[in-house]
Amino acid sequence: MHRTQIYLDDRIFEFLEKERKKTHTPLSEIIRNSIKKNIKDNVDSIISKMNKVSGAWEKISISPNKYLRKMREDRLL
Repeated sequence: MHRTQIYLDDRIFEFLEKERKKTHTPLSEIIRNSIKKNIKDNVDSIISKMNKVSGAWEKISISPNKYLRKMREDRLL
């Protein structure tokens, strides 16, 4: 684990203080958990988006390169 120092504006600090008192959890743990959740949510979102486009070219008979070439010839790209 690494140690760091951050500066928080009053509004964020007040929120964290309320959370700390309510949950009896150290500020550092509240901040770590928030960061972990944010990272996990972002990774899950990226994976979900990748799964949606995975195999997008499977049902198309033209190769992606030929498709792009045709688009450029037609000046659409």
